[in-house]
Amino acid sequence: MAAGIIYAIVGFRGQGNPPRLACTCGPFKEGMLYYRDVHIHHWVIYAPISLVALLLRVWDIAAFCTIMTMQGLSYSDALEIQEEIDPESLDPVT
Repeated sequence: MAAGIIYAIVGFRGQGNPPRLACTCGPFKEGMLYYRDVHIHHWVIYAPISLVALLLRVWDIAAFCTIMTMQGLSYSDALEIQEEIDPESLDPVT
């Protein structure tokens, strides 16, 4: 659980800012995952992984993914599916 809290605090810089590990390659644009120009929030990925980890009793992964889900849901745009950001206009991280 501590790893999830530390990563949430250190890895993310708040709403509207790219994460510290902001790679731009493939479906990732400035550290954010896109599918067909739709931003997939990180909590959408972590929530099901958390449930599977709980069912498999892999407690460390379940705790990490739960923390990341809660952190992602704390953003005011957490439930917005379509963003007004055009991922093609994002500058690659150098």
